[in-house]
Amino acid sequence: MIAALGAEGAADLQARLIRRALARLASLSPILSVTGGQSDAAWRQRFGGGLTLRREEGADLGAHMLSALTPGPAVVVGSDVPDMDAALVSRAAAMLDQAPVVLGPAVDGGFWLVAMRRPDARLFAGVEWGSGTVLAQVLANAAAANLRVALAEELADCDRPEDLARWPDLLRNA
Repeated sequence: MIAALGAEGAADLQARLIRRALARLASLSPILSVTGGQSDAAWRQRFGGGLTLRREEGADLGAHMLSALTPGPAVVVGSDVPDMDAALVSRAAAMLDQAPVVLGPAVDGGFWLVAMRRPDARLFAGVEWGSGTVLAQVLANAAAANLRVALAEELADCDRPEDLARWPDLLRNA
């Protein structure tokens, strides 16, 4: 997004996406998992004083998600999924009754949601994060680990400049 919006514009878009996700998931009492050097107070000042925060650990996206899924059962969603809402996330979470892992496929070959009864690092081992085959790699890892996976509804995420055409309202008042 930086190439299209500049660093400040991309950061502003990310903040708007986070606010949108928190508002749409408010009935589920979401926890914002964060990384980086900002203090908890700075995160709360930016996104709401009553916000529950959790620090993610790990070297890559898979490790961060595994950290957020611990101890389980838990659901992790991306903040860059403008069409996500509490009903979709609730339906996906209910699917944990049918399978130990639930994935919400993303249109671009990744996933917008992962839910697990118990975290299992094998699911994310060796995944090429950011590629168009992330979902396929995670499904292959699940099959190799003998983990049954249920698939939630497919949604689009907003992580490339061309994705912005889907949601022109994201750029209004930017």
